[in-house]
Amino acid sequence: AGFGKAIVVGLGASAAIALAGITWRSPSSRKCLQQLIGAPLHYVQEKLSVPDSTEIPEDDASVRELGTIDVSRVNVHERNATSPDDSSQNHIPAGGVRISFTVPVDPMHEEALSILKKLQIIENDASSGDFCTRREFARWFVKLCSKLERKRMHRIIPNLITSGSFESAFDDVDFDDPDFLYIQSLGESGIVPSKLSSFFGTSANGSQSANTNSNFLPESYLSRFDLVNWKLLVEYPFASELDQKMLSKNVHTLDLSAWPDVTASVFVDLFGGDHSIVSKVFGNTRRLQHHKPVTKAQAAAALTSGRMEEVVRDELNRLEAENQSRLSAMGEMMEELINRGDIKQYWEVKIKKEQDRGFEVEKHLQDVLHELANERTDQEKEIADLLKEKSALERQNQELVCLRSEVDGMYDRLATESLEVMADEENLEKLSSDMSSKHQAVTEAKSYLEAEKEALTMLRSWVEQEAARVHERAEVLERAVRRWRVPAD
Repeated sequence: AGFGKAIVVGLGASAAIALAGITWRSPSSRKCLQQLIGAPLHYVQEKLSVPDSTEIPEDDASVRELGTIDVSRVNVHERNATSPDDSSQNHIPAGGVRISFTVPVDPMHEEALSILKKLQIIENDASSGDFCTRREFARWFVKLCSKLERKRMHRIIPNLITSGSFESAFDDVDFDDPDFLYIQSLGESGIVPSKLSSFFGTSANGSQSANTNSNFLPESYLSRFDLVNWKLLVEYPFASELDQKMLSKNVHTLDLSAWPDVTASVFVDLFGGDHSIVSKVFGNTRRLQHHKPVTKAQAAAALTSGRMEEVVRDELNRLEAENQSRLSAMGEMMEELINRGDIKQYWEVKIKKEQDRGFEVEKHLQDVLHELANERTDQEKEIADLLKEKSALERQNQELVCLRSEVDGMYDRLATESLEVMADEENLEKLSSDMSSKHQAVTEAKSYLEAEKEALTMLRSWVEQEAARVHERAEVLERAVRRWRVPAD
């Protein structure tokens, strides 16, 4: 199912490319084609795929994951509206939709990338399927041309800036940039239009530089136009306009007219057919699609193509010869040492030293083992003493636990007695208050009785006085009666 889908998608893509080439000439169908290109790729794949099964085999899924590359989709109207300078910069749109699809990498491109890694032109962590930025290609391009180029007319030599007075070729690349020397070299050599191009009146491709864009955009993806243009300007530096007019009639490239400021070097290379740099990098194609980004493997293939192919081959042969000579010299030195017996003598002395050292180590090991046995005996004694101390501490701990339980019992009893004492104190306070009230009542009764006693005393004295008075009156009356009775007798 996965293989059938791949075939269908490939046929559909080929048909779409052919349809695009046919209908692009027609103004009425160009708008429909732009809408088709602006549609997401997964939508076209769903329309072209056979609805056989929705499951993807594990093998196919793993292959797709290994070769997946993210591409930013740019609206066709935006590309048509941009200026020729902007079309060569390959901006990444802020709102672009990233589409994932499988891009096979050419084995020759992989080999070119590995060769440049071996020559220390490209970093070892560079991946062949990743897109190449303008900064990276500028660094690799200048390093290769300055390190391996033999002819001075084709060399690009970075000029070291020793003073503070310099003019930067681009506004967005200053002196603090790590790749400033490489990018500045491209601007100074006139390969890339810059602010410095105004000193010469025209840039390297022959166009007027009055309105040249002064931004290099180092983080943007490298387009096919920039890759081919930079490489061919160094490859064919003396291509004239006459060659351009003569060769343009024999070059059958459909979208060459859409290239901004096509140089004569491009026509010279395209006239080479299968031996051209464009064919080696992009294969047999009639639509170069100058705005598309290139991978690092394609950039490496372009760097090692043309004149640099022989130079790189010679450099690899030189490195291989140096390696072989180094290995042969090491072999001769080894054979000479073996014949003189130095190696045997050296290893005999080494073995004797190792044997002596082994004896010393064995003796030292026996001493250490004896000390270890003594230390183990001492530790066993210490452990026995510690066990005794532990048992004594456990007994003391048990006694402390018993004492603590007794103290807890005493504390409970004291708490109970304290409660009882508090209850007795409350009772005593109540009794004391009762006694105080009773004492106060007795005191009041006593004072009341004393008052009554005094009143009775006063009454008694009055009664006694009255009785004495009555007695006196009675005696007076009795005497009067007696007196009255005497005459009657």
